[in-house]
Amino acid sequence: MTWSFFVLILGNEVSERIAVFALTWSLVLYLVRNYNMTGETAAYILSVSTGVTGLTPLVGGFLADTYLGRYRTIVIGSFAYLLVHTNLCPPI
Repeated sequence: MTWSFFVLILGNEVSERIAVFALTWSLVLYLVRNYNMTGETAAYILSVSTGVTGLTPLVGGFLADTYLGRYRTIVIGSFAYLLVHTNLCPPI
């Protein structure tokens, strides 16, 4: 059972890295073009959002250790991440 979750975790990490890099460029272009922001303002918003999302592993670790368990937290987090990226990806 652990090896199947290893494949899930590895696939999740690879997909997450690709999605973050793609969404970063898309978000900067979207903010500059559609909201008429300067490049500096768009980069600042992107930096703040990256910093906030960098804190989410702390919340996930707390939930995994106290309530949900390791594998259930990974599955729930993966589906939540998929939902966020499919709903918030800006069109270019």
